[in-house]
Amino acid sequence: MIVQFFIRNFRSFGTEQELNLLAAPRLTDHLDTHTYPLPGSTDRILRLGFLYGPNAAGKSNLIRALNYLKQLATGAPAGPATGGTPFAFSANPSPDTELDLTFLAGDRLLRYGLISSATRIEEEWLLEIHNGRETVIFERVTSTEGISTIKGKDLKSSGPKVAILAHIAPRAHKTFLGSLLQSLELSEISGPIRLALDWFSQQLVILGPESSWLGKAGLIASDDALRQFMDNLLSQNSTGVSKLDVWQRAIEREDLPALFGGTEAARHAEQALQSGQSALATDWGEVHFENGRFHVRTLVALHEGPTGSRHGLPLEEESDGTRRLLDLGPFLHTAAQSPGVFVIDELDRSLHPNLLRRLVEIFLHLGANRPTQLFATTHEAHLLDQGLLRRDEVWLAEKSLFGETTLNSIAEFRVRKDLRLDSAYIEGRFGAIPNLQPISDKPSDQ
Repeated sequence: MIVQFFIRNFRSFGTEQELNLLAAPRLTDHLDTHTYPLPGSTDRILRLGFLYGPNAAGKSNLIRALNYLKQLATGAPAGPATGGTPFAFSANPSPDTELDLTFLAGDRLLRYGLISSATRIEEEWLLEIHNGRETVIFERVTSTEGISTIKGKDLKSSGPKVAILAHIAPRAHKTFLGSLLQSLELSEISGPIRLALDWFSQQLVILGPESSWLGKAGLIASDDALRQFMDNLLSQNSTGVSKLDVWQRAIEREDLPALFGGTEAARHAEQALQSGQSALATDWGEVHFENGRFHVRTLVALHEGPTGSRHGLPLEEESDGTRRLLDLGPFLHTAAQSPGVFVIDELDRSLHPNLLRRLVEIFLHLGANRPTQLFATTHEAHLLDQGLLRRDEVWLAEKSLFGETTLNSIAEFRVRKDLRLDSAYIEGRFGAIPNLQPISDKPSDQ
């Protein structure tokens, strides 16, 4: 679970900004269902967080910052650059981006961060926090010549190969954490480093507005519990879909170029599938290799006809809202099964306000008393209801005249418990709304 996230000099973030998802002690509403206890502390972590703000305020850049840190921590990028983008409008530009994330992994509170330039990781650190005290697991510093040094009090306890790789040190544009994940099996790593790698690679899930649930047909075909969950989600929420089905047909090797857009792409796809990759997505369905033959699986939505018959429609013929619900459903199912942090940009995309509220309620119900967390950007004021959200779960992104994003929480304002947050927000009481100029036929430079 995300506890704190500091961002400096990344895209629209200039000076350091903080996202803090610790529950405010003075707010006692929704304590049981909306918070999770921080082990070894009286503090509690919020299970929900929503970021509001006008278009171009930097909401998506916060998601991009988390995704950038996740990519570096898990071994990306493939090229010689780190992939960072510093704040462009500073009076004194700096090439260095700093990201610092405190998170709960299992029952351990960890802090991972880095300072990166365009071509290398300048600094990197992993700390464990216990009873307010920080213990260094490893620290990495890169010299002006580009030589990295990894130091840690007892790196051998994380695995003998971890200590060897620390002595070798990663390439300048790679993180030490990511290099470990690319070079070793997880079974060869232990302790806080293993927990951090598990968290970044398995538990932190980031979805963009256009993110699609890849491999969905194969999962539906093989996971009965997921299929039942998705059937219920779609049939009970006014989509017109009664259940999902998977249609499969065998194809010949000669059909692959048409599916993958050319002979060369088909050759690479064939090699990947025959080497063990479970499936590859195409516009015509998921292609997989089984029992010596290629097959195409297509996920279809079944609708009840007037006589009780069922009619199947390909997903591309379903509404945007139904497809969005289909892409969000698996994270709700996961929340009921295991720990996870779900970060979603534009959660409200193509969803009716009542359905969006229903999804939040489902998440809170299914993940109750579990270390599951949802953080999302949204414009949907319908969610700003103190019967649904705590005030410290609502964050605001606002951009200055000079293009710099700042973050604030509604918990920082004096708010009565009976105040309608949605109306107050739309009226501009908390800021973070569009600055709309009077309609005029005159050119903007006059």
